[in-house]
Amino acid sequence: MVLGTQMLADGTAKIRVGMDGVPGDPEHPGLLKATASMTEGTSRLAAGTDSLMTGIKGSPADPSSPGLLDGSTALAAGASKLSDGNAKLAAGSAQLSTGADKLADGNARIAAGTAELHQGAAAVSPSSMAEKSDTGTALGLVGVLGAGSIGTFVFLRKFRLGA
Repeated sequence: MVLGTQMLADGTAKIRVGMDGVPGDPEHPGLLKATASMTEGTSRLAAGTDSLMTGIKGSPADPSSPGLLDGSTALAAGASKLSDGNAKLAAGSAQLSTGADKLADGNARIAAGTAELHQGAAAVSPSSMAEKSDTGTALGLVGVLGAGSIGTFVFLRKFRLGA
C-alpha cells in the first residue's frame, strides 16, 4: 500500500506541475497558463475580426472612414464620371478640329481674295499703263511739264513785278 500511495503522490505531483507549470521555465508553462494564453489569443482574434469588418463595412460613427465597400462604390462612381468627362473632351476635340478646318478654309479664301484685290489694283494703277518701253516717254513728259511750270512761274513773276 505504501508503494501505491507513493505512486499516487508522484502522479498527483505531476498533474499539479502539468496544471501549474514550472515557475521560470518557459518550456513548461502549465495547462492553466496555456489556457489563459488561448483565451487572450481568442480575444485578440475577435478584436482583429471586428477591425477587419469595420475596415470592410466602415464605421457609422466615423464619416472619415467609409470602409472598403463604400470606398469601392465611390471609386466606381468617380470612374464613371471620368469616363463621361473623357467622352465630352473627345466631342469637344472633334468640334475644335472642325472649327480649325473651317478657319483654314476661311484663311484660304481671304488669301485668294487678297491676291485678286492686288491683281485688280495693279490692273488700274498708272504704273501698269506704262510699259518698260514707255519709260523714256513718261520721263520726257514729266520733264516738259516741270519746265513749263517753271517757265510759267517766271513769266507771272516778271509780269507782276513789272506791272
